[in-house]
Amino acid sequence: MKNDSNVMALSFGEPELLLKDTWLTDMAGVTINDEFGFYEPPIDRQLLYRAANTNAYLGAVLNGRRNMVLNAIKTTGILNRFTLGAAIYNYFLFGDMALLKIRNNARQVVSVCPLSTHYLRIDPDGGYQYLQQSVDGDIFTKKYRAEDVLFLPQYDPAQQVYGMVDWIGGLQSAMLNTDATMFKRRYYKNGAHMGYILYTSDPKLSDPDKQSIEDALSRSKGAGNFRNMFINIPDGKEKGIQVIPIGDFSSKDQFASAKNISAQDILTANRFPAGMAGIIPQGTASLGDPIKTNEVYQQNEVLPKALEIVEFINQDVELVKIAKLSIMGTEIKEKATLG
Repeated sequence: MKNDSNVMALSFGEPELLLKDTWLTDMAGVTINDEFGFYEPPIDRQLLYRAANTNAYLGAVLNGRRNMVLNAIKTTGILNRFTLGAAIYNYFLFGDMALLKIRNNARQVVSVCPLSTHYLRIDPDGGYQYLQQSVDGDIFTKKYRAEDVLFLPQYDPAQQVYGMVDWIGGLQSAMLNTDATMFKRRYYKNGAHMGYILYTSDPKLSDPDKQSIEDALSRSKGAGNFRNMFINIPDGKEKGIQVIPIGDFSSKDQFASAKNISAQDILTANRFPAGMAGIIPQGTASLGDPIKTNEVYQQNEVLPKALEIVEFINQDVELVKIAKLSIMGTEIKEKATLG
């Protein structure tokens, strides 16, 4: 916009809200879906799924936590490592896990399969609905009775329907880490990364010399780039050739700082040791003692989660008869104690 004083003011759009739908500030409870009648989860499950699958740190840590807890549990019967591993991954990714009991005609449980809690919804009467999509794109649900689904949520004091991920405090950092990476990808892909301008003002630089410099710069692209170039102008003047930086990758953008700080936040939110994630903790020069770190982590984080899952599944009177779980090594310890 131009005024009488020839001063031009430009507007570059409205500021973008960080929390567009207040998905992280409005978690006091759950609401009823008007179309299907189930409770809506307090946080969009698709958001959690994307956060883990677009961030290298978060996705790897969640898989690592799943593997450690799974290795601490001795599976048996119909609860094999694949079935239980899938349920445990849901537990860390979405904050809850679900197992569906498969019955025969006599209503006896003959198998168990994991249900992705990405699509599982809870009815006010205690039943369950599983979101599905038709070929035409229409959404419909498959209903399950309460006695056919074993559902374990992580505790959330704000609502008692769904679970809440224990790493929720690191979600913003995970999104920042991903956004920083995507910004740099676009930065390079869009060609906005011109490094410098080679400015020449020396009259002694002839046209053939200028062409030679241009050819040398052109040959520095692609494979074999980052070469050095020597220019000699006899009796040339000072600053006859200058290099003017345009895009400073390191100092202006703080890309590395954003990546490092957000990565530490993700590990802290998951209470996952940086050394076990292959990251040297800030302020130190090494990964530390991995054996001692693993022992402490197993005792304080892995074992409590494994015990919680084992106790919950074993309290089901139908599953405990055909697929009783136990913690790895407990049988050996019990025999040694009795002996």
